[in-house]
Amino acid sequence: MKIWFIGAHFDDIEIGCGGTAAKLISQGHECHVTIVTNSGYSDEYGNIVRESSVARDEGLAGLKTLGFKYINELNLETGKLTHGHQLIHELEKLSKEIKPDIVFTHWDQDVHQDHAAVAKSSFTVCRKAGSILMYRPNWYRTSVQFHESIFVDVSDFYQIKKNAINMHVSEVTKFGKHWESFIEAQDKARGMEINVEFAESFQVVKLQLFKGE
Repeated sequence: MKIWFIGAHFDDIEIGCGGTAAKLISQGHECHVTIVTNSGYSDEYGNIVRESSVARDEGLAGLKTLGFKYINELNLETGKLTHGHQLIHELEKLSKEIKPDIVFTHWDQDVHQDHAAVAKSSFTVCRKAGSILMYRPNWYRTSVQFHESIFVDVSDFYQIKKNAINMHVSEVTKFGKHWESFIEAQDKARGMEINVEFAESFQVVKLQLFKGE
């Protein structure tokens, strides 16, 4: 199958669905990944927190650790994504090239505006894809619940996921080891729900079963 992973920033894929990506790549599926922003950002006073060049170097290392060979970067400005013509147009071009069977994208109710914009534009662009699954790469709550209904056993690929996350040295340094510990605890809890060691979970937008013969 052709599978398309879409992330607003470098590190979103690793955190939200890195184990699933590594597993699908190992199974021989044609897996593409698109990172929409340059992923550099500043604080509210204009002080640079993460250089875009650093984010890119760390992000490419993380994605290659997962096994991705087909990597696209749109290089849009972090924090300024909106669901509209520009984002839809950029993603539409890639969608026509990739022609994905399955799309993994952000949760449309995420508190991060970039995540929500990517999700909503993905729905428009991937309207012809058979399946669309949403992932959630952070722990911030909203008034709407993330409805996890698809679970993937990633136990055999969890070390790869951890290695990929740790390629983001600047983010690990900023948030501390508790960042990685939270992700691991969350995936272990999801694993308990399906009686495995580690799992990742997704909310379904649409799901096509039994494609082909």
